[in-house]
Amino acid sequence: MKIINAILLTNAFLLFFGCVSSAGLSIHPALTLDYGYNDNIYNNAEESAETENKAADTYMEPCFELELEKTILPSYSITLTGEADREIYSSHNDADNMTLSGAFGLSGMLTSCDSMKLSYRYSLYEYGDPADKERDDTYDYAKNDYTLRLKHYFGSNTAVGYNFRIYRKEYTNAGREDDFISHAAVISRTFFDRFMLQLEYQPQENDSDMPEYDYDNTLLGSLFLVSLSEQTYLMNLAQYHIREYPDRLTADGENNRKDGQYFFISSLNRSFTEVISAEMYYTYIDNTSNDDTAEYVNGIYGISLEFGF
Repeated sequence: MKIINAILLTNAFLLFFGCVSSAGLSIHPALTLDYGYNDNIYNNAEESAETENKAADTYMEPCFELELEKTILPSYSITLTGEADREIYSSHNDADNMTLSGAFGLSGMLTSCDSMKLSYRYSLYEYGDPADKERDDTYDYAKNDYTLRLKHYFGSNTAVGYNFRIYRKEYTNAGREDDFISHAAVISRTFFDRFMLQLEYQPQENDSDMPEYDYDNTLLGSLFLVSLSEQTYLMNLAQYHIREYPDRLTADGENNRKDGQYFFISSLNRSFTEVISAEMYYTYIDNTSNDDTAEYVNGIYGISLEFGF
C-alpha cells in the first residue's frame, strides 16, 4: 500500500509540475527490462553450509520511470522523477523472493562554467510478496536521501568536485533507524575526447539505533570510460572499501569487526536509436574480514534494455 501511495503522490507532483508551464519543459518516460544471474544471492561465506545452491536468476519486471525537466533560466533547471519497479529473485533452492520498490526524486541544477546540483530522493522498499500476509517485513524501509554535488572545471578536460550526501533509512517494523553521511573528493580528466578517468576518495559513517550496525567506511575508487563510437562506450568502475564495525562481534567473540571489500563493475553500453539502448554488465565483489563468516565472493552477470518514449 505504501508503494501505491508513493506512486500516486509522485504522479500528482508530476501532473502539477507539468501544468505550471510548458515553456522549457521536457518529458522523458522510459521502460527498463533487466535480467541477471547472481552466483551468491545471500552473500554466504565460503565455508558456510549453505554454500551450495546459493545461486539465483534475477529479473526485473518492467520498470517505469518518468522524468520531467524544467529550464527556469538558461543556466538553471529542475528535474522531477518518479519510478516503480519489482525485482524477482528466482532462487535455485527455495521459493521466489520479490522486492517491490517505488521512488520519488527532485533535483535542481545550476550550471555555468561550473556546476552545482542539489537533489532529494524518497524511496520505499518492500521485500517479499506484498500480497502475502505472513511475509517477513523486517527489512522493509523508507529512505530520505539528500545530495549536494559541486564541480569546478579547469579548461575543457579537467574537473574537480565535492559531493556531500546524507540520508535517513527508517525500517518499518524493526525499530531501527540509520543515519548515513559521506563526503567525497573527486577529480576527473578527459583524454583525446575518448577516454575519461575519475578518481574518488570518500569517507562514510553510518549511525544506527542498533549499535551493531554502526560503521565507518573509507571508499577509494576509480572510474574509467572509453568511447568506442558515438553509440557505444565501455565503463569500468573499481572500488576498495575499508569498513569497521566498532560494536559488532566476530564469530570468535572479538569486538570491532573489520572488513575490506573489492568492488568491480564492467559494462558495455550501446544506443541503437535515440530511444532504445542496451547494457551488458558484470559485477564482482570480494569481501574479506577478520570474521570468517563475513567473507564471501559474489559475481553478477546481466543484460538491461531501456525503451524511451
